[in-house]
Amino acid sequence: MTAQQLKNSILQLAVQGKLVPQDPNDEPAAALLERIRAEKERLIKEGKLKKEKPLPSIAEDEIPFDVPDSWAWCRLGDIVSVRSSKRVYQNEQSVSGIPFLRVSDLVNRIIYDEPSAELFISIELFQKLIVENHVPRIGDILVTSRGTLGLCYIVEKTDKFYFQDGMISWLDKSCGGIDSGFLTNQFSSELIQQQIKQTSAGTAVQYLSLESLKRIIVILPPLAEQYRIVERIEQLLPHIVDYDTAEQKLTALNAEFPDQLKKSILQAAVQGKLVQQDENDEPASVLLERIRAEKEQLIKDGKLKKEKPLPPVAEDEIPFDVPEGWVWVRLGELATVKGGKRVPKGYRLLEQATPHIYIRVTDMKDNSIVTDSLRYIDDTVYKQISNYTIGKNDLYLTIAGTIGNVGTVPDMFDGMNMTENAVKLTNLMAEKFMLLYFIQSGFIQEQLIDKTNKVAQPKLAIERINTTVIPLPPLAEQHRIVERIEELLPHIDQCRE
Repeated sequence: MTAQQLKNSILQLAVQGKLVPQDPNDEPAAALLERIRAEKERLIKEGKLKKEKPLPSIAEDEIPFDVPDSWAWCRLGDIVSVRSSKRVYQNEQSVSGIPFLRVSDLVNRIIYDEPSAELFISIELFQKLIVENHVPRIGDILVTSRGTLGLCYIVEKTDKFYFQDGMISWLDKSCGGIDSGFLTNQFSSELIQQQIKQTSAGTAVQYLSLESLKRIIVILPPLAEQYRIVERIEQLLPHIVDYDTAEQKLTALNAEFPDQLKKSILQAAVQGKLVQQDENDEPASVLLERIRAEKEQLIKDGKLKKEKPLPPVAEDEIPFDVPEGWVWVRLGELATVKGGKRVPKGYRLLEQATPHIYIRVTDMKDNSIVTDSLRYIDDTVYKQISNYTIGKNDLYLTIAGTIGNVGTVPDMFDGMNMTENAVKLTNLMAEKFMLLYFIQSGFIQEQLIDKTNKVAQPKLAIERINTTVIPLPPLAEQHRIVERIEELLPHIDQCRE
């Protein structure tokens, strides 16, 4: 149950007479209603209220639930005078004076102080409206009646403002008999909110007419019980706030949990704590020698370009111990890092499909390449940048914008061109998916971010990728690590659902 659902349940109990016990000594609501009607008649005779057309009686099928015997069902217009403000024309507005509220001010729960108001009316006009009985008094209620409907504000002693007609309705409580706090809580309940939805009009913008407001069915408990209900709600509200805070924290934890779990799994993998070691595995030092020999051969065969040797991993670069049989290496020892290529200046990528997809960073998502908004290049541009392609056996790594996003290349993108804001890891000398998962780990990601140039548009240099420190397990253990991670990933995805 959410905090809002909890609050709704409390309000529902309140309007059904189940939140506080009834007191047989309370004056019944029927007598209270008669007193309200008599007071209304007196105010009409004195010219302080306008005589209105009688409201229809409440039919049996309009009553949604039973209430205690001492309560009464009535229409809102029976217990308050539902009014509008007097229209204030644009030429009557000023740059200072009394704040003039719009519906957005109530929606945002703002009753402006003079220094922060945007619209005003003159003090002279405000005084005239008071004399004409067009200004709400302490305890009267304002209700939003256009756009966001049914939000209430109780006029307080220190309030000095006026409000926009047709946007905000005024519940004049001059007849007495209803507690402002009880009525505003009732407005928040499903009982009234459902009626507002059913009786509101408008297509682009919803509005609630004064006549519709008058006809809304409300419950009227004895006045003493109204006070007890409000007191009980106010006792419970701090607990609802605490519940809401706890709920938000739990929601945030639940949202973060899958990612945090994945990070923990990848960190365990990179530290050699995810699977058991096997003493029969060929040590990674032997594998590394074989990798170096294979690279030398590829250089001799002209399949790889000879590059400046990478420095050995220094002791102070090693952040944690790894199992025996593992070795620390540079990423550039396990893969060749090659950049993509930008299209010629002024060239616009094509939306119409050609044989040549141009892979952008925005296409590199979820450790793969997505197809929802692909762009293409023509034959002419392809010939100019045909040496800058990526293959299905490679990994990509983003180096600008989003730094360190790594993924595999689906078959359909084999041989396609790639943005200059990413590189490919090709000629992989370790298990491809192990590299994919290790590069996603917090340990590698932190290095990539630390190595990013701190300029206006940060970019990760290829040389810095090559020197990134990474642990290398024995080849057999690499396969076991990948197998275990792929067993666990579906469970992480289930946590997101």
